[in-house]
Amino acid sequence: MSLSPTQDNVREKYFHDLLATHENIKTDLLSALDLPTDLTRLNLIHEDRYINGIIADFTLVYDNKIHSIIEVKAGDIGVTDYVRGIGQVLQYEYFFENQINTKGFDFDENFKSALLIPSLF
Repeated sequence: MSLSPTQDNVREKYFHDLLATHENIKTDLLSALDLPTDLTRLNLIHEDRYINGIIADFTLVYDNKIHSIIEVKAGDIGVTDYVRGIGQVLQYEYFFENQINTKGFDFDENFKSALLIPSLF
């Protein structure tokens, strides 16, 4: 399967769509994050809104616990977007440390935040 129309990098929206709709990509990501790959237990929340209007690209919930919050950037990321992505991931860590969420889920004690920059090598 082609990951990108250009084969040079993966556009952010394109990867969002792939992750939301392709089970093999979800499974690979979960495996990379050392999370359960049982998709029947996974609640994958796309563009999840947190406090102050912050929108995470993906929140991964198992058994009503947030196990990971993921920020996705384009494969051709520039310095500004890279720094912005790091800031967003640090905000997700703050949410975990202070148990802040808007959906009533608890955070798993092994919570992971991730900055995902898909690209082809």
